[in-house]
This record gives sequence, C-alpha cells and structure tokens, in this order.
Amino acid sequence: MISHGVEVAVFDACVGNAADDLDATFYHQTTLPSGLLRTGVSDDRILEEAADCDVVGITSIFSDQETMVLETARLLRREFPDLKLISGEFFVAAELLRRGLQCSVTFGNAKAIDLLAFNPATEKSYQVQVKAIRRKNYFHLQHSRVRDRCVYVFVILNRPGEEAEYYILPGTELLRDTGRFGKDYFHRSRPGILPKYLEGYRDNWKVFEA
Repeated sequence: MISHGVEVAVFDACVGNAADDLDATFYHQTTLPSGLLRTGVSDDRILEEAADCDVVGITSIFSDQETMVLETARLLRREFPDLKLISGEFFVAAELLRRGLQCSVTFGNAKAIDLLAFNPATEKSYQVQVKAIRRKNYFHLQHSRVRDRCVYVFVILNRPGEEAEYYILPGTELLRDTGRFGKDYFHRSRPGILPKYLEGYRDNWKVFEA
C-alpha cells in the first residue's frame, strides 16, 4: 500500500507508540467484566489515533483477545459512524498465520478477493473470500458471484467473551449440490446462507493444507 502512495500506520494497542508510556499501557492492567485482564492503551488513545483515518483494520493473533477486538470495533463505530472498519478479514488472516500460512489482506471497493494466502509447506496459493457477521444470523452471498477458485471463510464474530466461529469451504463446494445450502441461497432479493447449513464445514482449516 505504501508503494501505491497510501499512508499506512500500525498502532499496537498493547503498548501504544512513542507518545505513550509503557507504565501506563503494557504494565497497566484492568479487570474486565468477563474476568479477563485488559492491558494496553485507553479508549481515548485509540480514538485519538483513529480520528484522521479513512480505514481501520483490527485484529489479534490470540483468541483470548478477540473480546477486545470486538469492543474496539464497537467503540470506533460509535464515535466514527462513517469510518470503514475491517475486522473479519483480519480474524481469518490471524488464524491462517497461526497455522503457518503466509497471508496478506487486499484493499479496495467491491473486492472479489479479501485475502491472499500461501502455504509454504505445500507451495500452494489461495484466494480467500471472507463473509463475517456479528451474531448467528444470515451470510449474504449470491450464488452467481461465487468463484470456484476461491476459498470461502464464513465468520461469526459473536458477543464479547465468546470465541469466533469459522466455517471454511472451497468455492467448488458452494457451486456443487447447491440444495444443501438452503432455499435462501437463490432468494431473488436477499440471497444468502444460514449458519446451520454450514455446520459440516466448521473449523475446516484442512482446506488450506490440500
């Protein structure tokens, strides 16, 4: 992105940046209602850093920190309603990195691909589409726009304190035997898939090993 003239900055909410004191961030802990400990900068510091941004991506490589990812997303959405937030893609990218894959997030409007992943063990590359919802509801997906070369990762972010749920399957599966994904898959105005039809693909990360 930098090579294309896009200004990029990384802000680690655990330690802050040069403007922050480690004693007030990394070495300062508060207890959350869930019983987990929060370490890092204050909400006001997060808002200060995000104030001039057009796009903010939020992620964590540790499952226990997903609660704070969701809380941060809600904080930013409340204070900056027009700010573009990217979270689902980063949740999936973090999971892929934990599994030894190399991964990068794509940016742009009307993207056909959200992530590019590479498995160095198999030397295979993957184009990834991410569909994320906050709670068990409805994944919007139009059958005619499914790409057979993509891997689709459906994410339910869930409530704070609950782990995210992942359903992974190749585009070829979504194009074959379409009846298994429910009648709404071909709905005229609001096509999509209910999570119950994806249960057989939950945590199906082996797709990235093939």
